[in-house]
Amino acid sequence: MSDTYERLFVGVSGGHTRSSALAFDLERGALGAVEGKRVNFHTDDDNEASANFYRLIADLEKETGIEHLISRAQRTTVVCAGAARIDDQDRVWRNLASSYLGEDDPTNRAKFLVADDTWAGLLAGVFSYKGMCAFAGTGASVFVGDGGIPNCGNRKIDGWGPIIGDFGSGFQLVVDLFRSLGREEARTGQIPELFFPLADYVRRNTDTPQETYHESVFHAPIDGFEQLQEWFDILVESEPRGWRISFAQLAQVVTDVCDRDVANTLARDLIVKSAEQMTESIQLACRRFPEARTLPLVLQGGMFEHSKRYREVVTTSSREFHEGPVLFAKYRPVVGAAIMAAFGFANLPSHGEAVRLMGLLDGLPPEQRQVAIRMDPKASPPLLSL
Repeated sequence: MSDTYERLFVGVSGGHTRSSALAFDLERGALGAVEGKRVNFHTDDDNEASANFYRLIADLEKETGIEHLISRAQRTTVVCAGAARIDDQDRVWRNLASSYLGEDDPTNRAKFLVADDTWAGLLAGVFSYKGMCAFAGTGASVFVGDGGIPNCGNRKIDGWGPIIGDFGSGFQLVVDLFRSLGREEARTGQIPELFFPLADYVRRNTDTPQETYHESVFHAPIDGFEQLQEWFDILVESEPRGWRISFAQLAQVVTDVCDRDVANTLARDLIVKSAEQMTESIQLACRRFPEARTLPLVLQGGMFEHSKRYREVVTTSSREFHEGPVLFAKYRPVVGAAIMAAFGFANLPSHGEAVRLMGLLDGLPPEQRQVAIRMDPKASPPLLSL
């Protein structure tokens, strides 16, 4: 390939569970998309988060055939969970950008942008900074964009992390699951039915070789209901920093049972409670920022993606106080990061450029397309007329 890439851009989404990266050239088309281990500076220490980023970029270089990708790109944008504050953005920049670009100066700052994942989620959903993004995955928060350059955190609701916040998140759902199992057994004297698919999921993912970045890997099975506490202690001891991420992956047990077994009222009630918590965050956002009531609401994250009931409850309940369109986003946050890379924080793609970009993404090979695009037929493309 040529050494000249005048319109080469890279977007990276750090994620809670997995990361993703997309490289494209506005003239040549989409060049490649890859996934890797999470790049999360709140969950992992700086060295581990940085190492995951370096491996992700190395994979992207291999996929695109472009060496020194970051230094040769016109601009790179990295979006991370919990990066709404300037000090968090500086931490990410110092750990990642300096290895590729060197000195921390205005020129290099302009070549490597850092932003919060909710900003990218909104941008991927409506190709605009004007709207509301409800993000529910391992963590959860709501961002309200007024159409201007996203500011540092004061238009964001929740996002306080898994222990003191993140209402409606996968982590909180699993906390409620374990508490409910204990309460239900105490109330009836019987092991709740939901325990058995939980134990089966853990067994199937115990000491499994980590062939993919996002599989849960547990260090012990749950041998019986009475072993729940011991199993949890082992998880925390074996993963002092990352246990919350592995723990949150058990949300899949509840979402799967809820969608396939209508008779399992515990799974249904847990999903409804979680969705109601997210709905409350959206309502708080609408109360604090009244203009949000008529703005498009973009739904991003695994809870919306993997639980039909969760998505339905949030969509239906929010209609009581929100009048704007609700979109289960077709494009993932990595696309928002790529748009930020191509146009910066101060500009947005024109209608023609947006159509061109969507065409580039649709042209990716199927396995790479899923990195950027949700293939769910219920997912909505951006409302370019807004």
